[in-house]
Amino acid sequence: MKKVTIVAEGSYPQKLGGVSVWTHNLVSNLLDFEFNCISLTYKEKIIKYKSKNLKEIFWIDISRPENNNFVNHKVTKILTYKMLNGKKLNIKDLKNLNRFCIFSPEYFNVLVDIYKKDMLNVPFNHYFWAISNYFIILTHIAKKMNIILDKLFRNTDLLFSLNVGFCGLLGCSLKYKLNKPLIVSEHGIILKEITYILKNSEINKEVHKYIKNIYKAMMLTTYEHCNLLTPISDYHKEHAIKNGCNPNKIKVIYTGIDTKKFVPPKRKDYSKIIVGNVSRIDPIKGIKEYVEIANYITKRLKNIEFWHVGPIESEEYAKEVFNLNKKYGYPVKFLGISNEPLKFYQKIHLYLSTSLSEGLPLSILEAQSCGVPAICSNVGACKYICYIYYNKEKDIEKGLENLLHIFKRFTPEKIKIVSKKVRKIVVEKFDLTKMVEEYRKVFIKLS
Repeated sequence: MKKVTIVAEGSYPQKLGGVSVWTHNLVSNLLDFEFNCISLTYKEKIIKYKSKNLKEIFWIDISRPENNNFVNHKVTKILTYKMLNGKKLNIKDLKNLNRFCIFSPEYFNVLVDIYKKDMLNVPFNHYFWAISNYFIILTHIAKKMNIILDKLFRNTDLLFSLNVGFCGLLGCSLKYKLNKPLIVSEHGIILKEITYILKNSEINKEVHKYIKNIYKAMMLTTYEHCNLLTPISDYHKEHAIKNGCNPNKIKVIYTGIDTKKFVPPKRKDYSKIIVGNVSRIDPIKGIKEYVEIANYITKRLKNIEFWHVGPIESEEYAKEVFNLNKKYGYPVKFLGISNEPLKFYQKIHLYLSTSLSEGLPLSILEAQSCGVPAICSNVGACKYICYIYYNKEKDIEKGLENLLHIFKRFTPEKIKIVSKKVRKIVVEKFDLTKMVEEYRKVFIKLS
């Protein structure tokens, strides 16, 4: 039986969310393969997704920086310099990745040199720690890699990284350490996501470019050294080619969902139109915007409700969301975490996604498979899969008016007609069986 090692970051198997569900669907439906998982995590090590063919999990906990006993000062200097300048790493760099350490004096010296050269108008302490928070992850990877290598040496035929960031970088290093092929699946748009995170952080803008360069270096390195890139949509493929990935090593494999499980209900009550959203409560998911829209629409249309299901990712942000919802008189019903998303989709009539950054959301596909038309913000691949999308207007009032017109069009009769159309599209293009078979073929071919 062929053995695949998954490299995951902040997702499978300990974190609820779209990437974890996607990975679990793949693993649990490829029972003719065995899987190990290297999971980059922050403290959380509770396994929430289990499958009988998931054999072993190697945790890399990034919550505390540790010294790396295998540190090489020259290697640390080269890697730090290249990544802060957005340069891709070569094979020699990747083979030496397990010798990187932020506690090397060379790491400090490189940061000082760049600080002086670019004459940054920001306190050195702020600059140093803002950057080091990202390189700490690399030190953790380096420290744990020798242990992982010993365990994986005879226990993997293929490496499978779930993004082009730290997952991709670790996958590239393991490829040359183990002499095994690497497949990379791209679920998000990593440079857009880090740009959004930085924009909403307290990190000085002068430091942003160096953090973006770290991710750019990882992305370019992954594109250069992976054997195959399997983006989840044509949108992701276009982005990869635009950023330098060789088109000949790209194979789009559309995200798949269980269309036999996610089906429309036999009957649905249309006395009220219920709008739903399934996502974690996190700034990048735009839940405050969801509350704003709900407040505007419910004051102008009768018999319409807005519901939300999903876990709290950010306690601070959740507090802001709930306070805003209270201020407006509770236009959104927050229903918490649901272990039965099917029942939720079968109760709602429309799905509204207000994400500020996305890849290709499973929740939209699941909703439409249940015959629920999706209205989405124009981010990521959403406009390729939803029934109708909207652009965020600089003029907030104009944007809300546009959305009001969209909701007015969805009468019960209109929803019933569109329901069949969106269900058909998902079944034809985004079925889980098709996705699993495509991955089975590439896993067999490369392993």
